[in-house]
Amino acid sequence: MNALAPGFVSTTTLATIKEKAIQEMEHRVPLRRLGRPEKIANVYAFLASDKDSYINSVVIEVSGGMTV
Repeated sequence: MNALAPGFVSTTTLATIKEKAIQEMEHRVPLRRLGRPEKIANVYAFLASDKDSYINSVVIEVSGGMTV
């Protein structure tokens, strides 16, 4: 079993947060931007495909480098 650990992702829910808070989130991410839902979905699609058939017991972080 594998898992995905997303970082801050730009969603409609996040759009309800004040702009200053969003800017602070972006500042904490080394890539200086929030993730996009489709980028997270791409990793899920990969994990659901046969292409990951030899990957086992990992957590894939999709966070723009927040914990590097």
